[in-house]
Amino acid sequence: MRFLGLDLGTKTLGVSISDKTNNFASFLKVIRFDFEDYEKALEELKQIIKEYKITNLALGLPKNMDNSCGFAAQRSLKFKEMIEKNIDIEVTLIDERLTTTQAENILIGMDKKRKQRKQIIDGVAACLILETYIRNKNNKNVIIAKDENGKEVEYEVLFEFYDEKNKKNYVGYTDNQKDDFDNILVYASIFDPTGKDKTLYPIETEEEWDVIETIFSKLPDVTKEEN
Repeated sequence: MRFLGLDLGTKTLGVSISDKTNNFASFLKVIRFDFEDYEKALEELKQIIKEYKITNLALGLPKNMDNSCGFAAQRSLKFKEMIEKNIDIEVTLIDERLTTTQAENILIGMDKKRKQRKQIIDGVAACLILETYIRNKNNKNVIIAKDENGKEVEYEVLFEFYDEKNKKNYVGYTDNQKDDFDNILVYASIFDPTGKDKTLYPIETEEEWDVIETIFSKLPDVTKEEN
């Protein structure tokens, strides 16, 4: 039993998959198809569902900021109907407002990184959608970990992300109140969810920060600060 996260576009379908414990999401692939040829996307999705024995799908729903459904949201709703008519599987819609525009706005001026993000943005979006689904399903909204002084602190979790390339778990978190958006600080660290001490390890390489910056670019506009 595993889950898929889906980020639907007009020519691509970003796909992420949960691990066997259904606690983490990782990028699987990007399905590419001709403009609005969702039948082709569905056929390839069927193969993935069968191969990995998928039981649940989390499909991004890009609503407008006023909570209305524009063309992009209608596209996801229609694709959900297509899936349910052709596959016996549970499909959950995940509100993904702010996840697309921030990809181009948060890290303005970082031309090289922007080019890198374009290559993996669909997969990252799918991972964020699936992480939201997993967090909601497991009610995983906080993490208790040690700060730099060794004191246990409760943080609000924004995302958890498993990178298949380097086999590491990353966590994005904040210690601010939810309503303190003017002064919110967001941190990211390497996290060992199986470790007894729940230590947050610093992210040190530029390659790893590129991954984290891509994830952050899909979140609401916040100030990022290294742990």
